[in-house]
Amino acid sequence: MTLNNVTINSTDTKTENIAQNISLVHFKDLCTNINFTKRNVIVSFRFMSVEVANYMLNNMTKDSILIVIEQNRHEAELLASSVHDHRLKIHHDSPECIDFIIQRYNEKVDYVISSLVFSNISPLIAENIVMKTREALKETGVFLPYESFEHVQGQELKQLLEKHFSLTDESYLMKSTPPLRLYKAMK
Repeated sequence: MTLNNVTINSTDTKTENIAQNISLVHFKDLCTNINFTKRNVIVSFRFMSVEVANYMLNNMTKDSILIVIEQNRHEAELLASSVHDHRLKIHHDSPECIDFIIQRYNEKVDYVISSLVFSNISPLIAENIVMKTREALKETGVFLPYESFEHVQGQELKQLLEKHFSLTDESYLMKSTPPLRLYKAMK
């Protein structure tokens, strides 16, 4: 079913309701890793506020695409009803379906931004998401996941990134509440 620019797919997976929010101020810090001067295909896993979506779209080129994969139907519909831009593509689906979603656009991805809490996802599903993300990226693509310290129980995400990506950097946003750990994983 499609509502405006939202593709609604009924999927029942274990990654629902395990994302964290990020303020626009701190999201801008994450975006310093994105080259907005060129055409990009950017995918966001999970919650993207109207404010953040507008910030992204205002900085992207006219021919770029922003694909939001959101499992929460209410959040997907809210974003679709609040942001009217042909470059925004919203899919109510699981991040595990990134491969099928990207095939619809016949594109490879420049950047994937993720607010998923990988420590709350089963190890098999988490690894599947990271592997499919890597495959969806261009050769120069970048995976930009972030997680709050309150969700970092171990090194699950870092270990997955080191296993599937050739270079992983991490930084911290200590002024965020709660503090965030940002990763930059390059294909």
